[in-house]
Amino acid sequence: MLLEQLKDPDISIRCAAARALGEAGDIAALPAMIEACTDPHGYMRLALVESMPKLGVAAVEPLMQALQGHPDPMVRRSVGKSLAIFADPRAVPLLVETLKHDPDLVTRNAAAGALCRTGEPAIPALIALLTDHDEYVSGAAIWALGSIGLPALGQLLPYVTHTNKQIRSAVISALGSIPDPSVVEPLVAALCDPEAQVRGSAARALGLGKHAQAMTALKGLLQDTDLEVRRDTAIALGEIGGLHAVPVLLETLNDPDPEMRKATVMALKRLPCKETIQALETIAATDTQENVRALATMTLKFLKV
Repeated sequence: MLLEQLKDPDISIRCAAARALGEAGDIAALPAMIEACTDPHGYMRLALVESMPKLGVAAVEPLMQALQGHPDPMVRRSVGKSLAIFADPRAVPLLVETLKHDPDLVTRNAAAGALCRTGEPAIPALIALLTDHDEYVSGAAIWALGSIGLPALGQLLPYVTHTNKQIRSAVISALGSIPDPSVVEPLVAALCDPEAQVRGSAARALGLGKHAQAMTALKGLLQDTDLEVRRDTAIALGEIGGLHAVPVLLETLNDPDPEMRKATVMALKRLPCKETIQALETIAATDTQENVRALATMTLKFLKV
C-alpha cells in the first residue's frame, strides 16, 4: 500500500508514504524509494532524502550504487544527500569521483556536502583534491576542510609550508574558516611567503577569521609589491574591524592605483566613524576615477542610513 502511495497524485499522500516507509525500516522498500526520487516535487524528494537513512546501514551500498550509476540526476542528487546523513567512510572514494566527474552540478554539490559531513575519514581525500585542475573541485575541498573545522586542523597545518604554492594557498584558505586561535600564528607567518598568491590567501583568511591579533602584521602588508595582496589586505582589515585600523586605511585612499582605492573604500564601509565619513566625502568629490567616486558615494549612502 505505501509503495503504491509513492505515486499518488496527491503530494501530501506521497510525502506521508515516504516518511512512513522510513519509519517502518523495511530495507525492501529502498529500490522503490530511490526511483521515487524522480518526483518533480521538492517536498517529496526531501521526504525521501530524510527517510532513506532511517532504513539503516544496509541502505548505504544501494545508495552508493544509485549515486554511481543512475541516469537521472534527480536521483543522484537525492541519494547523495542521503549519504551525507549517513556520513559513512565507505562512500568517500565514490563521493570524490562524483565531486570530480558527475555531469550534474547539484549532484557534485551533494557529494561535497557528504564529504564534509563524513569528517575526519574524508580529510586525506579532500587534501588530495586541493591541487585538482578543476577550480570547482579544489574550491569545494577548501570549503569542506574548513567546514570540518578543528578535526581537520592537525592534518592541515603541516601543509602550510608545502613546497607546492597551490597547496599552501588552498590550505591557508581552509584555515580561515576554522575558529581556533592556533591558526593565527601559521597564517601570520604566511604573510611573508615568497608567493603573492599565498600572501593574499593568508590576508583573506585572517580577515575571514576576524583575528584582531594579526592587525599589526596585516598593516605591514599594505605596502606589498603586489596589488592583489594589498587589496586583499585592505579588505581583511575592514573585516576584522576596530577603529584603530581606520588611520592606516585612510592613508591608502591616496594610493595611485584606483583598484586599491576601491578596495579601501569597501573596507571602510565596515568601519563607520566621523573620520571615515569625512574621508569618503572627499573621495566622492575629488577622486580622479569616476568608478571610485561612485563607489564612495554609494558607501556614504549606506553609512548614513
